[in-house]
Amino acid sequence: MGSRDISLRGDGAEPALDRELHKLFVSELIAPSKPFWIVSAWLSDVDLVDNRGGELLEIAPALPVRSLRLIELLDHQVSVGAEVNVVVRDVSHNRPVLRRLEDIRGRSTSGVLRLATKEDLHEKILLSSRLMVSGSMNLTHNGRIKNTEHVTFTDDTDRIERERLSLEQLYGGSLS
Repeated sequence: MGSRDISLRGDGAEPALDRELHKLFVSELIAPSKPFWIVSAWLSDVDLVDNRGGELLEIAPALPVRSLRLIELLDHQVSVGAEVNVVVRDVSHNRPVLRRLEDIRGRSTSGVLRLATKEDLHEKILLSSRLMVSGSMNLTHNGRIKNTEHVTFTDDTDRIERERLSLEQLYGGSLS
């Protein structure tokens, strides 16, 4: 792939963005990153993976046959041993998602879910060991559907590793 830019016009779903996010989260089901990072000033429990046809039954049979949302994907990942780091802004919008993530963290016996809040956070990054998604889009309904946004996808391993080190330096000490 190299690098791919997607511009969102704010007039509804963008199929190219949906496909790329679907691929990112399905790749995490197949081979979880250690760690997978979500850094988003605002975060919502958005639909990310279309499993209405049951395509994921072989790799994740515990997941329901329907559209899958962020929280249930992270719950599944942590339950099978994944390591996930989530950093969000400390605002009321994020509190319902944070409460659900804290519940997942509290009952996890195999994976690791680390959380941090930052008052002045504005960065937006999804980072796996294979792909980095960055740009202006928060992982929210408005970010994906309503706002004008620019998103870059890259599989450049050097950029991914530099960003992973940067995230560790910036937020690693705040994660709990």
